[in-house]
Amino acid sequence: MALSLRWQAFNRLNKWNVDNFLASVFPAEIRYTAVAIIQNAAMAIFAGLAPLYVSTLTHYFNVIMIPAKVLTIAYAIQIIAILIVIIFGKKLKASTENYL
Repeated sequence: MALSLRWQAFNRLNKWNVDNFLASVFPAEIRYTAVAIIQNAAMAIFAGLAPLYVSTLTHYFNVIMIPAKVLTIAYAIQIIAILIVIIFGKKLKASTENYL
């Protein structure tokens, strides 16, 4: 139960940080389009191709735990990305001038 609550709190923090970061990076005139393109491209690349590369890695290495290892690596990358956003997020604000 406690682990579930911590996981939900971390996911909410992650979503809040990513949304705030993306909203601050792009000017208001192109924000909606830019965020939609970024999120849809990431979903297509990582979630859409996940069964392909997980099954390929499982077949190649003949290890049944490859899906768990792939999720662990993806989670570690997510934590690193969140820390980068928290540390450098304030420095990466975009100006509203000179867009497109």
